[in-house]
Amino acid sequence: MKRIELLSPAGNFESLKFAVQNGADAVYLGLNKFSARASSDNFDIEKLKQAISYAHPRGVLVYVAINTLLDDNDLENAIELAKMADMLHADAFIVQDLGLARMLKKHVKAPLHASTQMTVYNEEGARLLKDLGFSRCILSRELSLDEIVTICSKNIMEMEVFCHGAICISYSGQCLLSSAIGGRSGNKGQCAQPCRLMYSVLRNGKEVSKRAYRISPGDLMTLPYLAQLVNTGITSLKIEGRLKSPQYTGIVTAKYRKALDIIQNREIEEYPTQKDMEDLSVIFSRGRFTSYHHFEKMPFVDITFSSSGHIGLECGEILKVKIFKTKGKRNSPDIFELKVKLSSPVSKGDGIAIENTEDGGKVNSIKTESHKTILSADAGDTVILNLAGRLKNNVRSGMHIYKTHDEQLSSEINQKMQKENRKVPVSVHAGIKQGSPVIITMSDGKYEVSASGNLVVEKALNRAVNADDVTRQMSKLGGTVFELDYITVDIDENIFVPMSELANIRRELVEKLMEKRTEGAI
Repeated sequence: MKRIELLSPAGNFESLKFAVQNGADAVYLGLNKFSARASSDNFDIEKLKQAISYAHPRGVLVYVAINTLLDDNDLENAIELAKMADMLHADAFIVQDLGLARMLKKHVKAPLHASTQMTVYNEEGARLLKDLGFSRCILSRELSLDEIVTICSKNIMEMEVFCHGAICISYSGQCLLSSAIGGRSGNKGQCAQPCRLMYSVLRNGKEVSKRAYRISPGDLMTLPYLAQLVNTGITSLKIEGRLKSPQYTGIVTAKYRKALDIIQNREIEEYPTQKDMEDLSVIFSRGRFTSYHHFEKMPFVDITFSSSGHIGLECGEILKVKIFKTKGKRNSPDIFELKVKLSSPVSKGDGIAIENTEDGGKVNSIKTESHKTILSADAGDTVILNLAGRLKNNVRSGMHIYKTHDEQLSSEINQKMQKENRKVPVSVHAGIKQGSPVIITMSDGKYEVSASGNLVVEKALNRAVNADDVTRQMSKLGGTVFELDYITVDIDENIFVPMSELANIRRELVEKLMEKRTEGAI
């Protein structure tokens, strides 16, 4: 089975790091102009250089999105921006504007990927893009699995599909509602997301149905049928979310990395687990996930009528409400207790929301029915949650609560970021001969670099340096992306070389190999 690329969003540098450290094969990002996610932090040229210098040494590709439609007076600036990104060794450009694509073929070396905003949904569209010089097509999100199989079977070019995240209620790239309502074009990176607003239904000028989020779909989530999606013949799986938090990027990337590895290595292991599904709901969910149009037309129930934002994971039913009067500052949070029957674990520090309200808060403490204080409770437990937050509505027994933040999950992903998770194995050969400078080479299997010492190796007057000493010094790669996998040492007997000399050579080798991996093909 060919290896499928996992492509993660990077709305800022922190999100890029979370994507890389949690298993992304590639990241996509926007520059500070001409990006379809203009409201994300995005990257200027200096930040792009920093991003590529971080991603490439760890074996991760960086795709730059210049994926808005351009006015004629934008074209020159867009080309210059792309040329600067190309000089920094960007791995591809994601493009919507065909005029820009034609010009980029003349000015940049990196390949072109056709944005999903192009709404390519059949073989003919893909062939046209191939003729225009594109090497990859990001297929329209509205396609079924069967339609994806049909297009991929023609082997026209690489095909990329979305596997997780927000979806468009219309056709990607064809929705003009934001322009019509507010003069903000989604094809200019300024979508106001009117699909996430409340609407009434009128008949003959009279309201016949109350205001609700009538055109706000739940997010796409393909984890339960990921093997089917992988087997369509695609090249890349794309996670949506450049406007989401770094923690979102890290957690979603980690879940799909785990599942992809199980599928591609043909491992006998359950996926997704119940915890995988719950974690995805907690980090961001509009109340339910959808398979969109992958199997049939999107079910009506996948519209999230009660809310268009993050709802989280349903975790219990309210049995009793107790309100405490807040004292002190005017803007102090409400303090209240909810006696609940849990359907999912809850811990101190978790965020809780109450269904169909804007009420909820942070869990200050948890007590059993016998009033014993505990740090966490499991599904099936009846507990008393003390919360600090907001309680303005008529919250009553029978209503459900949702977990919108998982303190333990957040702590785990942040702790994971404290270490380097993308180590690159290297082999080293050291030649240490009396009367000559030390010569050492280091290789990652693709690139090889060499460095020589400044001192001539001398006969030892006291303790001689041996192969074990050299190995220990070359193994000191902490704080770098490299780890020593294999070393050979060709060393004369009874010789001396300062450990500082070996350390300087090691640092030079690391610097050279980092430079090679940053500037070269991955």
